[in-house]
Amino acid sequence: MTGPAEPSTDAATIYDAFAQKYRSYSETKSDYLSAVDRLVCEQLNGRAGVVLDYGAGDGVRGANLCEQIAPDAFYQADVSNEMIARCRSLGLAKQVFQVQDPDWSKDLPPLDTVMCLWNVLGHLPDTQSRRALLSELHALLRPGGTLIIDVNNRHYVGYGAFKTVWRRIIDAVKPDYARGDIRFNWAIDGVDFPASGHFFTPAEMRDLLQTAGLTIIKAVAVHYATGDVSENLTRGQLFFAATKSS
Repeated sequence: MTGPAEPSTDAATIYDAFAQKYRSYSETKSDYLSAVDRLVCEQLNGRAGVVLDYGAGDGVRGANLCEQIAPDAFYQADVSNEMIARCRSLGLAKQVFQVQDPDWSKDLPPLDTVMCLWNVLGHLPDTQSRRALLSELHALLRPGGTLIIDVNNRHYVGYGAFKTVWRRIIDAVKPDYARGDIRFNWAIDGVDFPASGHFFTPAEMRDLLQTAGLTIIKAVAVHYATGDVSENLTRGQLFFAATKSS
């Protein structure tokens, strides 16, 4: 008989431990990450305005994007103190926020753009907390502002044609977002961290974004290995751009 699942380690603890390896790990995903970055630049097209990079990691990716999108002002935020220290060491963001602090966003001006990249939303423990974060980010945007987000795809065809078709059928017939919840063991420097994450369906993301008051203006998939972009939303990571009503 299997006992209860071991409680997951919180994201802050895991990313504090992973911070030193984060840059080298990111480089192994360069084709996919670079493709998402190009989509970000195309979407903003010189109109980035005041930007928040939410879930900034070590800050390097956001800093590189900042050079390309030329924002009027640039801010970063993360849950990991180690990652926040790395963001601050780059010296590019006007301010780097710890999102676990009470009223962490009180000093932010109204935002034109929020970037929430690389499955940041999937690190949250349940649908309620994901809805809460999207509502919070919506509130930080000025009318007409844009949220750019990408998330792991439960319906990715690379998991196998049969599995993908079955998931699409069961998720359409009897939707249950909890099916996207996963538990795994993350070994970092010889220490095992019981971890969790979430894989999203396209319908789930449409629901989450629209319920938060955002209008989807772009939805594509980005292949995990090659970075190829497709309008077929089974072909990779789910990328969305959505706006707040004017």
